[in-house]
Amino acid sequence: MSPEQELEHFNTFGFVVKRDMFTVEEMRAFRAEYDRGMAENVATVRDDHRTERLVLEPGLQLGPRFQRFLDDRRVNDVIERLLGPGYIYMASDAQTRSADTQWHQ
Repeated sequence: MSPEQELEHFNTFGFVVKRDMFTVEEMRAFRAEYDRGMAENVATVRDDHRTERLVLEPGLQLGPRFQRFLDDRRVNDVIERLLGPGYIYMASDAQTRSADTQWHQ
């Protein structure tokens, strides 16, 4: 997608998928840290349909490896292109599902 198409997609759907932004090794480290953080800090939530999901807030504070993603130029370049310069990071969450659900698949 061109930067203009990314912005249009973001404004329409609220997200953009960036493939191959990080190396395989970076993603392995990210996943290992995510799994460790979820195992240590997560809460199980059941909704009205008895769907279980694991929720942790704030998500990017799961561990020190996540902090570097907040300052990574690859991430910030995309965010600045979508939101404009001077954006302020306020919060994140981390979710994973443990049962059938239409959300967070």
